[in-house]
Amino acid sequence: MTGAFFNISSYHRVQTMICYALLFNESMPPEWRERYGARFRELVTKDAAYRKMVHGILEMLEKDDIPSVLLPPQEVKGLYPQSDMREVDGLSLLIREDRVGRLFQTMYAGGFRYEGESLQGGYRFVASNGWHITAYVRLFQCDRKMERLFANLWERIHRAEGENELYCMEPEDRYLLMVCWSAVRFSLSQADIRDAVDIYLYLKSCGQGLNWTYIDQRLAECDLLDFSRGLRDLAWLWFAKFPREMKNDGYLDMEEYILSKGMYAREACMKLLPLMGRLEIWKIKEERKARVLAVLHWLFPQRKYMIGLYPVLEHHPWLLWFCWIRRLIHIPFRRLRQRVERAAQSFFFLISPYLERILSLWERRGRAAKEEESGQAGEDGKGSNESKSGGWI
Repeated sequence: MTGAFFNISSYHRVQTMICYALLFNESMPPEWRERYGARFRELVTKDAAYRKMVHGILEMLEKDDIPSVLLPPQEVKGLYPQSDMREVDGLSLLIREDRVGRLFQTMYAGGFRYEGESLQGGYRFVASNGWHITAYVRLFQCDRKMERLFANLWERIHRAEGENELYCMEPEDRYLLMVCWSAVRFSLSQADIRDAVDIYLYLKSCGQGLNWTYIDQRLAECDLLDFSRGLRDLAWLWFAKFPREMKNDGYLDMEEYILSKGMYAREACMKLLPLMGRLEIWKIKEERKARVLAVLHWLFPQRKYMIGLYPVLEHHPWLLWFCWIRRLIHIPFRRLRQRVERAAQSFFFLISPYLERILSLWERRGRAAKEEESGQAGEDGKGSNESKSGGWI
């Protein structure tokens, strides 16, 4: 029973909170503490390394004058009783578009390696210890409505007063960002219990002072109003001591969808969240775009690759277009030659057993003919000797 419970908490990334509940409760059996104590220490050590990495990155960005805003989930870790209760997969930042070049210089100087763009258009870097850092210039490029919602976000961002952030946003914008982030994860079947915990803790901390008229209006523009209400109801249902009365039952479909990781109640959730249909179309377009770019990269490789085929490009880069054309002209002939060679190899591979049989048959016949000739020659020699001996007598 305990193993299944811990596996479910690990699946939804809330195992640190479960470890706190088990290890610091005197009524729990001792074997539970022994079983999960090692995993708890591992998670706490991992979180300490993560916090150290975050502070180091913020110091580098501040030193190089790169304004940045922490994005979920890093910005909600401070709402938990202990910061290590909120497991994270990496660090996400929002930076200004005119600081991208400086960002790459800073990350390279700090020992980070560039891995390419993420699914939503962020610049992904990886540290030597394996942590991933994603820097966004524009948020939610996967959906135009949400992208317009945060198009002018930097105009509403101000300098942070605390030591853990460089810049911060208004509470309403932060809540909108959390809902949109959860909606994207929900649409991609990546939502888990952590999203509901984040919403619950944020509403418990800042919900009384939020401008709900402004929030509902902006969420309605993105077709996220019903989803946000269902997520709030689900958060209060799971974690509040006295759950409030629910106005609709949409949260029940969301509960089934989250706990099953998108295996059940998908059709009902698509009616509740139209973003799911839009993201499916967006994913298809992105896959097609990736295939087209792959074909273009294959047809027109970079100069560094072409130098290996045409060394003249090292001193005359202006010949790159001519080398591309020559390569494209020779590709069909090279492919045809390779196919002919493979066909010839396959043909000889098929007929090789028959050729071996024919050759062995010829060899046997040749040996038999030689043996027959040698035998006949021996008999002729013997007969001549006998005729000669008869003449002597």
